[in-house]
Amino acid sequence: MNCNNATCGAAYRQLYFRQALERLIDQPAWIRTFLSGYGVPSHSPVPIAPANPFMDVYSKKSLYPCSTSVAKRLLTSHGWKLVGRVRTCEAPGILATERGAGVAAGTSLNGLQLQYASGITSLSQEMEAFASAAKSIGVDVNLTSTPFNAIISSATTCSPRQPACKWQMVNWGGGWTYGPDFLPTGGEFYLPGAGANPEGYSKPSATTLIDTTHTSSNATKALAVYQDFLVKNLPVLYQPLPASQVSAISTSLHGVTQNPYGILFPEEWRLR
Repeated sequence: MNCNNATCGAAYRQLYFRQALERLIDQPAWIRTFLSGYGVPSHSPVPIAPANPFMDVYSKKSLYPCSTSVAKRLLTSHGWKLVGRVRTCEAPGILATERGAGVAAGTSLNGLQLQYASGITSLSQEMEAFASAAKSIGVDVNLTSTPFNAIISSATTCSPRQPACKWQMVNWGGGWTYGPDFLPTGGEFYLPGAGANPEGYSKPSATTLIDTTHTSSNATKALAVYQDFLVKNLPVLYQPLPASQVSAISTSLHGVTQNPYGILFPEEWRLR
């Protein structure tokens, strides 16, 4: 979500709005149907598979399971009124029952643009399911299938006062990775100006917690506090991570380690 988009960025900056959108993603159903079981849920900036020492209990279970009724209630309780079939902001403000800072009167949730990578059947099915669920609560999402390279080139970092930066939501369909140290500290993704933060997510509390993961003498505790915050604060919409590959390995072949990048190391294989 482009938090600095001139049309809908102010809405994306509101936590209740991101929570409403997250409630439209039915991860268990998407894994079971669109991914044929070959995927894992994602609820946090720290992945749960393969098992790792960095994840805690908050990363293992969604705080925002799919519920269109809850999503609808979140929008209604913050004053998004259904006009026809689409919700519209008619009384802006910053109170708990209002739209939030920067959301102008007359803002409509009609025609929100979502680009996703073409050529991936399961991703297309997921995005169609997301748009359908959004429509049921009065949020109109316009889907566009675009080649991967076009997705990456269009999703550039915008400044808050850069109206020419038009992208709104993108899904490049490839998950994420940490590097070069592979510790899930979040500095690459969620710090202001980070290379993998084109959405412009910026939260002082998150920045402080990320900085602490880089400097604390108690790294385990720092990582737990950081990931718990970003589980709740939804810097992105969490969705299932598809299996990077499906392999058939003979039971008589030993020394095989499944590499997340699909790289093979035959020099380590041996037959019993």
